[in-house]
Amino acid sequence: METIISKSIDFSAQDELLQDIAPLNDFLLLDIETTGLSAEHNAVYLIGCIYHQTDGWNLIQWMDNTGNEEKEVLSSFLLFASGYRILVHYNGDRFDIPFLRKRIELHSLTDTTFDAKTLDLYKVILPYRRVLGLPDYRQQTMEALLGTGRIEDKSGADLVKVYRSFIVDPEPELLTMLLGHNEADVAGLLSLLPLMIYRDLDSSEFRVRKAQANYYTDHGLSSSDSAVLFPRRYTHPRITAMSK
Repeated sequence: METIISKSIDFSAQDELLQDIAPLNDFLLLDIETTGLSAEHNAVYLIGCIYHQTDGWNLIQWMDNTGNEEKEVLSSFLLFASGYRILVHYNGDRFDIPFLRKRIELHSLTDTTFDAKTLDLYKVILPYRRVLGLPDYRQQTMEALLGTGRIEDKSGADLVKVYRSFIVDPEPELLTMLLGHNEADVAGLLSLLPLMIYRDLDSSEFRVRKAQANYYTDHGLSSSDSAVLFPRRYTHPRITAMSK
């Protein structure tokens, strides 16, 4: 049986970053969980989306509880997603979107999201990798940079093992782990919206108010430091209610 989870999210601080692009109800933030990296041979077992209504941001998830209901999960997602104009994700242009498209095609379903534009937050930050100098640019690394407070740190590969165990023995704690990881990923997209600031760096005008040079003697310590500062007005989403 397909599981559908719906929650409201207490979050509005970054709304203006999206409103500069389009009305909030045009956006659908999404993240998928799959049983592997090949869209030909693996399946989508969980889809999480965040969307905006008059009451604020909401989370909805569809999960294949048996390992045999991918088509039902995709159908439910496509019915819900119809009409959204912009899909927001992290590195989804490379993985999530092509994977979904292929699985939809293999199940002979009509892709109701085909005409939607995509906003890939990974591509927003990509031109500034040398400036940031991070060890990698995974979503969880970017969340750590912005100080979102996320403590869930499992990888997609870890969750595949959990999902396979859940199919054999559907214990509630395994379901909670699976849904929790996907929830953290899709809610994390809201926390990453400050990355949108980078979209305007090349076209913005800056005025230097003060310049200062510091001179010091290097005694074997690293002499290369970088810092990226974001205004503290940016906050992070909080789940406030749940219904099944």
